[in-house]
Amino acid sequence: MVDLSMLEWLEEWYQGQCNGDWEHQYGIKIDTIDNPGWEVSIDLHGTQLYGRKFTDVSFQYGDEIDWFFVTVKDGTFK
Repeated sequence: MVDLSMLEWLEEWYQGQCNGDWEHQYGIKIDTIDNPGWEVSIDLHGTQLYGRKFTDVSFQYGDEIDWFFVTVKDGTFK
């Protein structure tokens, strides 16, 4: 089941970044990966979050399921 509140938050955050320029250069990408899973990339350039410190997060539940890894690299939240 999808947590709509998180998707709604992301939509509102994205909308708050749109200023006529930002959305033409930067944005959010959701793609599939091969193990299977998803990769979410959010470009933080030009936002209040760009350059802020971020501690990587990783979580794994079980051997092959329910895992995630979160990092910020080169101004992109993944």
